[in-house]
Amino acid sequence: MSIHLAARDLAVDLGGSRILHAVDADARDGEFVGVIGPNGAGKSTLLRALAGTVPPARGEVRLDGTTIEGIAPRELARLVASVPQNTALTFAFTATEVVLMGRHAHLGRFAVEGDRDLLITTEALHRTGMAGFAERGFPSLSGGERQLVLLAKALAQQPRILLLDEPISALDIRHQLAVLSLVGELVDTGLVAVAALHDLNLAARFCTRLILMAGGRVLADGPPDQVLTPDALRTAYGVRAPTPTPTRSSSPRSPSTRAPPAHRLPSEEDCVRKPPILIAGLALAALAACGAPATTPSATASSAESFPRTVEVGGEQVRIEAEPQRVIAISTDVGEVALHLVGPERVIAAPAYLQDPNTSSVPDLARQVEHPLASSVGADPEQFLSLDPDLVLLTATHDTEQDALALLRQAGVPAVGIPETWAGFDDYRRNVEILGRALGAEDRAQELVAEHERRVNAVTDALAGLSAEERPVTAVLRLFDSGSLYVPSPSTMSYAVLEAAGGENVADVLGLTESGKVDIEQLVAAAPSHIVVLDSTGEGRARFAEILGHPGMAAVPAIAADRVLVLPSSEVSSGTGGVAAVEKIAAWLHPELVEAPENPR
Repeated sequence: MSIHLAARDLAVDLGGSRILHAVDADARDGEFVGVIGPNGAGKSTLLRALAGTVPPARGEVRLDGTTIEGIAPRELARLVASVPQNTALTFAFTATEVVLMGRHAHLGRFAVEGDRDLLITTEALHRTGMAGFAERGFPSLSGGERQLVLLAKALAQQPRILLLDEPISALDIRHQLAVLSLVGELVDTGLVAVAALHDLNLAARFCTRLILMAGGRVLADGPPDQVLTPDALRTAYGVRAPTPTPTRSSSPRSPSTRAPPAHRLPSEEDCVRKPPILIAGLALAALAACGAPATTPSATASSAESFPRTVEVGGEQVRIEAEPQRVIAISTDVGEVALHLVGPERVIAAPAYLQDPNTSSVPDLARQVEHPLASSVGADPEQFLSLDPDLVLLTATHDTEQDALALLRQAGVPAVGIPETWAGFDDYRRNVEILGRALGAEDRAQELVAEHERRVNAVTDALAGLSAEERPVTAVLRLFDSGSLYVPSPSTMSYAVLEAAGGENVADVLGLTESGKVDIEQLVAAAPSHIVVLDSTGEGRARFAEILGHPGMAAVPAIAADRVLVLPSSEVSSGTGGVAAVEKIAAWLHPELVEAPENPR
């Protein structure tokens, strides 16, 4: 059965600015359509519009004649799968659990995954070369490995249409060839693939058709040899360059010479089988032609120095010309800190997630932010640039986030990416100081750090004489919507909080070092004397009723003695350093040594 995805006269507005202008684009079964163009051309926004995740300001997107808005979400998920540049998944799901999420569209409302779903998931991991990483925690994977897991998730969805936003940006050339070869094979079976690509050589080699964009408009649409002309490249990129030679047929579903099948990665011989197709220095030439500013290193300024100043972070130096007044905070942790430091008057965009009092320490401030962001780490430079920021803040832990940093800096926007984790108190204090310097709020940052040290040290000093036997085994439980249950692993703020509060973590008892995922049997075996449940929904203890009321848990000392403490997740957030939770848990575990705080926030 044929399938046809089409956008007609499509315009999209983000942040009050028009990103796409009168775009006509379509893709049919058996086509591998590459969307190419310079940074900020609108490629990612077009893909999001085709997926139905951003509404059109004008025009429409139709799937087999029906508007995207007219298709039920579950049915749309069975037809269309998207592979984003990055993801907001920061919890310790395994690769298998992430790929299994692709099966949800095929399950009933209260159904659970069955043997067939597990089989499809395993096959998807094999096809993407990630079977060996099946039980690895998703956050522990490299940027390229995460891209392959997200591709496997899309394959497990078994869609008719595959939308890929720069799916090879974090991969080496060997894996780039393998992924595009796999997509080509799927297209040859009748799938529709639309991919935003930066590498014109690979786009010419694998795609049957190209759409060239610039400034939110389509400049050319057709077979690669008709799109990749010197005039078109000069118009789009502002450079003169030799054009790549296409090697894949432009006829849908026609055979072509590609990299080896997806069940094996290409060898060195495979990678050089075709004559090299190069556009020498295209990226550097484009930057030079567009006049992208360079960041000039200089001596680190003192805290009393005014702007302009240079902020050193992660071994890099970022120059900030004036005190920022239009700040975008992409990640939840930097968003919390930024709002604590300068408030919503200067933070113009932050994750909407921060408005929830169950998960955020700054819900009232976050509700005053002019532009709430739908995703905490879904870095979309096009959207951010449309808001005209003078500083962008994010936690650049992964390759894709580092890519976003580079794009923003190429556009002349100072961007500070915190490369370190927020796994402990030292991390929190260091990152607060870096953000305070970037925002010109050093005094306020020092106040936050000093207050954090004072409150945490008051607790740790009171508990300094505790022996190991006097530290009760404690389970800090976090329950996700998928039903997965987690306790803090050593690389989390929650782990540092419990340690400072005088508890022994069940993760240590069970020997968990990477993923903190647990089940009922493990909790029973650990026999915690106290249980802390982190409430992220406002349901309180009721959210954990099925777990706490499980017959097997009756013998657990914490359940038998009803020693269960409910805390909102916001109190162990990275953006506050977990100080309120330290005080509350310590007073609960050791009331004879620590007084309950009067004002725990």
